[in-house]
Amino acid sequence: MGDLQQLYDAVVEGNAAQARAIVAGALTAGRDRRELLDKYLYPAIDEAGRRVKMNEYVMPDLLAAARALKGALEVINA
Repeated sequence: MGDLQQLYDAVVEGNAAQARAIVAGALTAGRDRRELLDKYLYPAIDEAGRRVKMNEYVMPDLLAAARALKGALEVINA
């Protein structure tokens, strides 16, 4: 799993299935859980929140991003 930017994008875009799959692949490949959280997942949800503040996203977009983050966290915590 080389390009984890896709994980960031999946969360920002609210794609829970893709976020879960990328996290599962990254963990299988030996990536560190903390790295996934600190470099990709938390910044992604921050970006979704920023987009709401800037009126680029509406609340359903933020909720979709939160669901994608939740899905990724479920895989990390499994």
